[in-house]
Amino acid sequence: MVQNSKDIRTAANERFKRAVGGAMRAISGEPDLEVAFGAEQASLSEKTARIPDPPRYMVAKDIAVTRGHADSIALRIACHNPEVHRSVFHRKNYFYPDLPKGYQISQYGETNPMGY
Repeated sequence: MVQNSKDIRTAANERFKRAVGGAMRAISGEPDLEVAFGAEQASLSEKTARIPDPPRYMVAKDIAVTRGHADSIALRIACHNPEVHRSVFHRKNYFYPDLPKGYQISQYGETNPMGY
C-alpha cells in the first residue's frame, strides 16, 4: 500500500503532538493535563495547556521551539509556588505629612516566606 506524502506528514505531526503531550504530562506530574494545539500563543489556564501548532513541514528548529513552549509550561506547573510571590500590605493609622490623610501602607513581614 502506497501512501502519499501528505498522509505521511500528517501522521508524523500527530505522533509528534502525542509525544509532546505525553512529555508535558510527565514533566508536570499532572496525568490529567489537557494539551491543545492551535494558532494562538502558548498559554496555561487551569488544567489546559495551549501550544502553538507546529507547521506541517517541520524542521529541527520548529521541533525545538514547540518542545521549548511545552517544556516551559510543564515546568511552570511542576515548580511554581504561589507562596513565593505572595506579599502582604499592612495598613497603619499614623500621620505622615507626605502621605494621604489617615493611613500609611507598609509592606513587611511576609514579603518573602522562603526566608531569603
